[in-house]
Amino acid sequence: MNDKQTTIGLEALRASGATAYCDDRIAFIENLNSLPQEGAVRINMFFMVLCMRGSATITLNDRSFEIGPGELLVCRPNVFLERTRHSDDFDFRCICLSRDLSERLSVKGGIAAWDFFFFIDHSPIVALRPDEVRTFCLYYDLILSRLTDRPRRFQRELTDSLLQAFLFDFNDLLERFITAPKATRSGAERNFRAFITMLTTTYPKPRHVQDYADRLYVTPKYLSAICKRISGRPAADIISYYVAQDVKYQLKKTDKSIKEICHELGFPSQSFFGRFTKKHFGKPPRRLRISND
Repeated sequence: MNDKQTTIGLEALRASGATAYCDDRIAFIENLNSLPQEGAVRINMFFMVLCMRGSATITLNDRSFEIGPGELLVCRPNVFLERTRHSDDFDFRCICLSRDLSERLSVKGGIAAWDFFFFIDHSPIVALRPDEVRTFCLYYDLILSRLTDRPRRFQRELTDSLLQAFLFDFNDLLERFITAPKATRSGAERNFRAFITMLTTTYPKPRHVQDYADRLYVTPKYLSAICKRISGRPAADIISYYVAQDVKYQLKKTDKSIKEICHELGFPSQSFFGRFTKKHFGKPPRRLRISND
């Protein structure tokens, strides 16, 4: 275990020298060797990595995934990247979007937020068809060229339009893998999407429905009702699922004390923390830490 944890956002990427381009909204990574190599890294942005040649093994949230040619890795913010290993001939395309930009450009009427986040949490790698690889590279090269060429009067608007088109194509691509019903434009769906985005991109995560309801200007009862209707699970269960992932990671992948983890994740006491781990994992914190689960 290692208690060295770095949070990587766009500002840190810009300072690392790993990017072909980076501003406060978007980055294109070209040099993996310039990224932090020690300890766990919390990625504070959306990112996609397309393997063009070779292979790489990437450990995310204590799970290892191997990516090969034509495969796309998709990750949401606040994923813990523990380590990467790649072949000498590994060639890739990697694009990172800030949380604000990805939320603002989200596809309205596309795949529902819960289905998207649940899918990429469990299956972050998808195999692309040759035409989808070409389309990804066309967008990648065009957007990068517009950002690195001479300044344009409407450069920001042009970039946003290209990114929006890219996300529409990306949503169509994911529909081959996610068969859930499409999102609607209803107020309930918009609130649910905002709730899931807030939950998955916040660290540490509040554990009470009231906290999210207040930020959405709705009642806890209403928020739980729309969560149950859209996802089949009440809001409290969805919150607990994501909090439990953070708890498990901190216990098994850091050397922080139980007290430090309680404080970092916002639990009121160690006894309350113990009851939480017992309920969700069937073990108290110390046993969970040394288990093979």
